[in-house]
Amino acid sequence: DDESTRTEILMPIAQVAEEQKEVAEEHVEEASQNMENGTLNEETETPSDTASETEGPAKKVVSEIL
Repeated sequence: DDESTRTEILMPIAQVAEEQKEVAEEHVEEASQNMENGTLNEETETPSDTASETEGPAKKVVSEIL
């Protein structure tokens, strides 16, 4: 039925979103430590960049499914 199909499709997306959130939180932690130390790693992406990169496609996929 439609409901179980939708759940099957959305579950992996939810898992990926959760992983992305954890990664973003690690970046935030790292960045705040770097600021306290007065250093900034050029390679560290700002969490908002990372979030918007993954958020856009995920929202698009979810809206296509629904």
